[in-house]
Amino acid sequence: MALNVYLVLGGERLPNPGETVLGSGLERWAGGKGANQAVAAAAAGAAVAMVGCVGSDEAGAAYVQRLSALGIDTTAVRVEPDSPTGHALITVDDMGENSIVVVAGANNAVVLGDLVPLDSAGPGDVVLLQLGGP
Repeated sequence: MALNVYLVLGGERLPNPGETVLGSGLERWAGGKGANQAVAAAAAGAAVAMVGCVGSDEAGAAYVQRLSALGIDTTAVRVEPDSPTGHALITVDDMGENSIVVVAGANNAVVLGDLVPLDSAGPGDVVLLQLGGP
C-alpha cells in the first residue's frame, strides 16, 4: 500500500552527522514497495487494484496518474488532504551504500474503511498487503 516518491541523491560518499557533502545528481522516482509490486503485477498481465492514500499535492496527483496509465485501478486510492504524499530521501554513495529517511505522510492515513474494496475479492483473487517503508 505504500505510495512514496523517492528523491535519490548521488554522491561520492555519505555525509557524517552534521556534515554537508556535494551531490552528483538528483532523480525523482515513483516508489514504495506496495506500489512497485502492483506495477510489476500489472506488467505481468494481472488485473491490479491499488488501495492506499496520497496527499492532495502535485506528487499525489502525478502518482495516481502514473498508476492509472500503467493499467492499475486507482479507484481505491484516497486523497488525504491533511498529509503530504509519502516521500523517501535516499542518498547513495559511489560504492552503492545508501542512507534513507522516509516521511510516510498520507500512507499513515489509511484506515479500516479504505479496505472495503477487499470485500469484493473472491476465489482465485490474490490480495497482497504491504506494511513496509520505502
